[in-house]
Amino acid sequence: MIFGLAAIVMVAGLVVAAPSIFGRGSDPAATARIAVSGSKARDAGEDWTAVTPPLTPITIPSPSPTPSPTPEPPQPTRYRIKSGDTIYSIAAMFNLRMSSVMWSNGLTNALIHVGRWLTLPPSDGLMTTVLAGETLEDLAARVHVVPEVIAAANGLAEGAVLTTDQVLFIPDGRGPKIDLTHLPPGLSGSSPLRKFSWPLASWELSQTFGCTGFWAEARFGNCAHYHGGIDLVAPLGTPVRAVGAGRVTFSGWNGGGGWMVCIDHGEKITTCYAHMYALAVRVGARVQRGTMVGRLGGTGNATGAHLHFEIWKGPRGPDGVRLNPWVYLP
Repeated sequence: MIFGLAAIVMVAGLVVAAPSIFGRGSDPAATARIAVSGSKARDAGEDWTAVTPPLTPITIPSPSPTPSPTPEPPQPTRYRIKSGDTIYSIAAMFNLRMSSVMWSNGLTNALIHVGRWLTLPPSDGLMTTVLAGETLEDLAARVHVVPEVIAAANGLAEGAVLTTDQVLFIPDGRGPKIDLTHLPPGLSGSSPLRKFSWPLASWELSQTFGCTGFWAEARFGNCAHYHGGIDLVAPLGTPVRAVGAGRVTFSGWNGGGGWMVCIDHGEKITTCYAHMYALAVRVGARVQRGTMVGRLGGTGNATGAHLHFEIWKGPRGPDGVRLNPWVYLP
């Protein structure tokens, strides 16, 4: 009887204790704390073995790729002409070529009127309106760029059909010839600047005139970094030509400017051509517009082959003023 009672008590004890031993068999955390070989349950890493049920891999479907948003076409800026404004001052204010402002507004000369609204492109080039029946290829021919440039700048899909009066931005596009009779103050109507041509037959712009974000350029005026000319990229060895007639005043090594040539064009106008790897003229030589003065290189402080081109009013240096070449090149 005593034995029978003891057996009943033992079974009851097992039943009462069962939840603490077996009741969490589906809980891996509880199961993992069952001691092995009678040892104490310990935390992970202290000589105990976790007993966990096999896990069934769960297949997670790959998320559908999110399509890239179509880039918004560049938006122009609207500017109302104030008293004292000139095309030159407005272009300088927005770091644009004077021709970019004029082409974007259908101006053939620099005469402007107070109160008129101007459409200013986001960068050098022009804003233009699609003509009736004009295709992408027709427009590209009209503004002297390739169709791919227009499509990329305006987020146009391949084979896109243009619509009449659609406004598009054309990077580095060109319009009709501009009459620069009305020059900035201080420059006479006979200024040699009116007769300048490009120093390279073809090029790509790598840095423009004025304030720049390029850390290597020094501070000047209100610009944290200032670039006193324009940088034109072309193949190494490309002929560099005088932009106008004049006399060579410098031809040699200029430290950071590398091999450089400077030309006095008269009326206190000087142009300089820097970073060349070969020079073709000597000091005192008379040159004409188009005369080769050297070959494009990457000498001096340069990150690659390019031409750094400057225009000065007055002597080159602290007593002179650097002019924006975009205003005077055709």
